[in-house]
Amino acid sequence: MAKKVVHTETEIERALAALAKNAGNAARAQRELTAAGHPVAYRTLADWKTRYAERYEDARRRYSKALEEQLAEEMTSEARENIEAARLSRERYLEDLKAGKVPGRDLAGAIRNLATASGIEIDKARVLQEKPTEYVEYRPGLVTEIDRILREAEVVDSTAEEVGPTQLERGERGNRPAT
Repeated sequence: MAKKVVHTETEIERALAALAKNAGNAARAQRELTAAGHPVAYRTLADWKTRYAERYEDARRRYSKALEEQLAEEMTSEARENIEAARLSRERYLEDLKAGKVPGRDLAGAIRNLATASGIEIDKARVLQEKPTEYVEYRPGLVTEIDRILREAEVVDSTAEEVGPTQLERGERGNRPAT
């Protein structure tokens, strides 16, 4: 029968911190702890995550911001690499096009895929950095002003009604039902 290991509070805290840093992944936390000279069994780590749930959650909160910042930095770096790869692919595609070697179906797809990946990574990095991913402008009175200008020019004969941002979010269109 295996000897029961007794862990100190410091060891438990260190293990819970490793779990939090590794997003709850006990296998990765075990590898990290072992590499640092503080081995803890995988099953023990998995058990501690639930047994000490409140302490684990505190550790997760402490490390989550740093993890998000690290992920945002990695995503931004990967997006830059993808942008460079897309640029190189475009250059090669243009060289092949000029040389008459145009079965560029593969290169065109690669360019599209790299550009898409870059856009997604930039978008996700902005989310993790708590930066806006879109800008929405609402100018009160704009519809009424456009309607007035068009009526004066005798371009349109209609009725415009100002709709507020809350109504727009609900998909409402003034007094008329949404179509």
